Amino acid sequence: PKWMDEIILRMLQKNPARRFAQAIRVVREINRFSEKKYPIETLETLTSYLPQEGELVGRVKEMKTIKTALGVLEENKARCASVLIQGSRGCGKTRFVHEFKYESQLMEHRVFMASAAIAEDYKAWRTALQHHINSGSGVGVFILDNVEALFSDNAVVQELLQLISRAQRPAASASVMIVATTSSKPDDPSIASFVSLFPVRIVLQNFSPHELTAYLSSLTGLEEPPRGLVDEIMSRTDGNPLFVTEVLKALIAGGGLFDAGGRWRATVFEDVGIDYSKATMPETIEGILISSFTNLDDDKRTLLKALAVADAPASAASLARYTALKDPFVQLRQLYQQEVLERNDQHLYFFKNDLMRQALYTSLSNDERVRFHDRIAVTLAAEG
Repeated sequence: PKWMDEIILRMLQKNPARRFAQAIRVVREINRFSEKKYPIETLETLTSYLPQEGELVGRVKEMKTIKTALGVLEENKARCASVLIQGSRGCGKTRFVHEFKYESQLMEHRVFMASAAIAEDYKAWRTALQHHINSGSGVGVFILDNVEALFSDNAVVQELLQLISRAQRPAASASVMIVATTSSKPDDPSIASFVSLFPVRIVLQNFSPHELTAYLSSLTGLEEPPRGLVDEIMSRTDGNPLFVTEVLKALIAGGGLFDAGGRWRATVFEDVGIDYSKATMPETIEGILISSFTNLDDDKRTLLKALAVADAPASAASLARYTALKDPFVQLRQLYQQEVLERNDQHLYFFKNDLMRQALYTSLSNDERVRFHDRIAVTLAAEG
């Protein structure tokens, strides 16, 4: 049958990212079309459906930009190209450079990729780059992931800066492409000297609703996932690819999405009413969210704690009473500008990412919760 031909063709794809990542995904695809259904029973099987290394979703413009930079070297119009990939934690930087690595290998370029967070890997990456600069030939692509792991050691940073500067003048028969990824913000002054060495900069954003729909489509096998499911996932994750993946894992673990045969439950499509209380927030997400919270000043943390306990949009005046802060307007405006909070037409503030509210509320001690609940109750009573 035609559907079997399509499965076989996908298994034969030259690019590993376009193949089925695991054999069990082949079983699931067969189950979609075959009259005979093969049982899929384990949690490991169910969570393996998540396409973490499947076909790259979105990033068309970004991939075109980085390929254009590589094309300049291929056409001998330059000897060195440096590209910096920036974006928040979990936005898909590593996945993006993995895809670029595959594409570069298909073009038969020499590719060396490492994580700066692993000392031995970084040392090998640095040695390989030095060798290519001094005596290499052809186009060499050198990808360094998580480069911010080096920023705490000034001596190491200076050494890397010198190496990147040296790459501007490689051996006569060599061309060098350096690609680095970092979670540091684009305007972070502490890394300005590093950023200045990368004329091409790509900032990865979270999934748009359209991209999230495509991601969920790749998971479910449906051309149009339920609008309600897309909206619910977007509201809880703000489209962060890591958060989306982890939330889906948690929902699957709670038995909310698949039946024992690996099929989406019919009720999901008839009436999307997913019980998120059954999905324990993964430590991966909670750790990321809490770490971003702890970097804020005391007043901002107090405002966010109060808003997390209130679990409802609140005005600046109400938040002032919840927290006993005299003038929270500046802090609220900054939290809005930092995209931690949103503000509606009634000028009520609420969390942009509901997972942040959940993580923050969970992190509060019982005494803190009781104290904020009391203040909120008094305020609401006074407001009538």
